[in-house]
Amino acid sequence: MIASLILSVITIGTPRPLQVYMEMPVRMVGNEAGRTLHDFGRDGFGWLEVNATATGTCFLVYGEKLNSDDAIDRWPPQNVRVAAARWDIVRTGWQRVPFAPDSRNSLPAAEGSPIDIAPQFGTVAPFRAVETVRAPFPLARDSYRRMRVAYPLNLSASSFDCDDKRLVRVWDFCKYSVWSTSFTGYMVDGDRERIPYEADAYSTQLAVYGISDDYAYVRRTVEYLYGHPTWPTEFKQSSIMSAWTDWMYTGDLSSVAVNYERLKGEKLLRAAARSSDGLLVTGGERLPVSLTNALGYADIVDWPVTERDGFVFREVNAVVNAFHYRNLVQMADLASALGRLAEASEFRTAADRVRTAFHRVFIDAGTGLCRDGEGTDHMSVHAAASKCKRLAGKQPTVGRRVVLELKRRTIAKRRTAQ
Repeated sequence: MIASLILSVITIGTPRPLQVYMEMPVRMVGNEAGRTLHDFGRDGFGWLEVNATATGTCFLVYGEKLNSDDAIDRWPPQNVRVAAARWDIVRTGWQRVPFAPDSRNSLPAAEGSPIDIAPQFGTVAPFRAVETVRAPFPLARDSYRRMRVAYPLNLSASSFDCDDKRLVRVWDFCKYSVWSTSFTGYMVDGDRERIPYEADAYSTQLAVYGISDDYAYVRRTVEYLYGHPTWPTEFKQSSIMSAWTDWMYTGDLSSVAVNYERLKGEKLLRAAARSSDGLLVTGGERLPVSLTNALGYADIVDWPVTERDGFVFREVNAVVNAFHYRNLVQMADLASALGRLAEASEFRTAADRVRTAFHRVFIDAGTGLCRDGEGTDHMSVHAAASKCKRLAGKQPTVGRRVVLELKRRTIAKRRTAQ
């Protein structure tokens, strides 16, 4: 059994409170518009403070993206933030710049309510730089400071270096992004909605384990999502993956033990299992202006739509069922570790049945590639990758087929573009 391989159990503890980190600009420069730019070098969530030496009206723009002329991009791509603040300074000394809340991530929406940040932090926004349009006093490099809000991950627990400095930059960028987006104390989607999503959280979970030893931060989000599920079918399935992965990294079953019935009853989706072969019948993608389809589910595969490689939705979906197989295997492991041996045996039997049905319904015997769903011959990269990851395990021939198919499609797209 997998449980017998665990040599020790890590003490999880409780999540630590959010911290505020004071950061000064790395440079100050005048731009072509005659305005002054204070650049903090990297994006970060927090608020801005100014050291006023006189009273009067102040007007500034703060944002995430800079143009080549050292001005903040007023029309950045979607979900890249830019905003302005205009207020009257009535006293001198350090004081907070008033930020207006963003209605896109501060009010409840169809997908759920954003994570509330503790009131003592006030309105927090992401920005890299500040461009002063008007100030009633001369500016110096240290006239502004950013008060960053972040979870105190132990970033000294990891490091990476190699002879290719591009890889080092990628590592640093990823590590910084994981820490920077911890500003709510949960693994949220960033500033777009400030909501945790199960699949996003699962990816971030693995990243956090790669850079820090703070398992409590991850577990809080995983457990939060048990009771606050989001709409995609596969995201609910991701909760089981997160629970199993939490156990694999910590050796601690306490969270799984408390939430086992919910994982089994709500996240395994066995109510959608077809009696003839165990495959899930989830009905495809959600209906327009709705969070579900006619069967009460909402398959997503990927988002946005342009990233789906033309995936053809069917009531019986290859991606969803690849996830289902993996969930059954993981639930068998968890049940066995908890001493629920009869249920573990039941899950393993169900997994074997789903695996057999998956190969019969979805796999093309000639190529070994995977159809998107029952009743279509379209084979997207997503279906192939899901089959390779969730069902094939370490079979190198399957992985090579997927890679070759990706190369073939990339070459075809380049030729079309030419």
